[in-house]
Amino acid sequence: MAENFEFYTGLRGYHVYSNTVGWKPYVQEKIALKREHNNIHDKFAVAGKVSMRGKIGLIVVGHVPRELSRFIWYSIQEGAKYDVEVHKKKSMASPLLQGGLEIPIKVSVTWDCPDKLSILVAKVKEVEYPMIGEYIDNSKEILQELGVEIDEENGDYGDESDCSVDDIAFKMDSVNDDKA
Repeated sequence: MAENFEFYTGLRGYHVYSNTVGWKPYVQEKIALKREHNNIHDKFAVAGKVSMRGKIGLIVVGHVPRELSRFIWYSIQEGAKYDVEVHKKKSMASPLLQGGLEIPIKVSVTWDCPDKLSILVAKVKEVEYPMIGEYIDNSKEILQELGVEIDEENGDYGDESDCSVDDIAFKMDSVNDDKA
């Protein structure tokens, strides 16, 4: 039986995407969450994409905050379904030091595994926005909590990414790296 969880967050990068692709959000606009495998700012980036008149396919209009992206990245991989919509069309200031704008979104998660969903709920509730300093890669721990088998010898965790689970921590070289 599928379990549900709902939370609110911001879709980062409105200051960029409103200018580059001309996105003008409206309340209850549906947003698809898609994992990005080649994002240089966040190797676990999850993009928010919409369908826009005059554009072919889904267009990237922002990103899930880096503080949540890893949890959402893995939950998508493990079968969680996301229903995301614009909560308020007026942008708000990002809590990051370098600034930026976010669009408030409502995120509903449905997952057939209540145990894994409860882990996601706990992670979402404990997330804080790190302003500067070290960003810890706790991929291995997240996967172990979700019951995913990890090939310790090869650092393989069952996706197409070229990221290694043994890449334990990396320094944020610049506060500008957190624009995603």
